[in-house]
Amino acid sequence: MDPETENKMLQPFLEAEKKFIDCQQTGEHDAGVKALENALKENQHYVQTITNTILSSLFEKLAVGYNTLGMKYLKSNMTDLSLKFFQKAEAVTDPANLHLDSNTRLILRAVTYNNLGCFYKSMNKLHTA
Repeated sequence: MDPETENKMLQPFLEAEKKFIDCQQTGEHDAGVKALENALKENQHYVQTITNTILSSLFEKLAVGYNTLGMKYLKSNMTDLSLKFFQKAEAVTDPANLHLDSNTRLILRAVTYNNLGCFYKSMNKLHTA
């Protein structure tokens, strides 16, 4: 693939990653996660062709975003929404996701399980936590 085509193909992912970072810095976590989700969804036909480094970075940010939103909504007592985001983080960090660097995936998986533990503890489900 020629460099110009590759740059054009990567542009939506790079823009979404930049928007995610900008949104994280301003506390707009929902908008940042939505930008990543939309870029991956709208350009899914390119996902298999882009480098693992870029994909790993996108999925890492997505898992961090899901965990951040899960904790945000847990603190606001919006438990259904909180659990939804923790489940999304769990899915992104699943061992079947080969796009995510394995060491990073394990760390993010541990963070997700820790957050799920906090979630279940807040629901007074100590055995599940």
